[in-house]
Amino acid sequence: YAAAIEAYKKAGDAGAGPDDMPWVLYRIGESWEKTGDNTKAAASYQKLLSATTDPFWTARANDKLAGIEWSSRINEKKEKTTQ
Repeated sequence: YAAAIEAYKKAGDAGAGPDDMPWVLYRIGESWEKTGDNTKAAASYQKLLSATTDPFWTARANDKLAGIEWSSRINEKKEKTTQ
């Protein structure tokens, strides 16, 4: 996934157009999620929300952010019960 993240970042840095950036940012976020780094994934989804108002992408980003938040709450509860 690290290679995918770098490839997507290069695509963004190479001048992906405004119509392509939401896709690039979404894929970066998904790749970070798959590595287990939800903080970086959430940052990518937040950037996506700043980059577009397209309802297709904003709904996807918001769903991913809600899932990350839910997962974080569940993990906190698990940690508290195992202590």
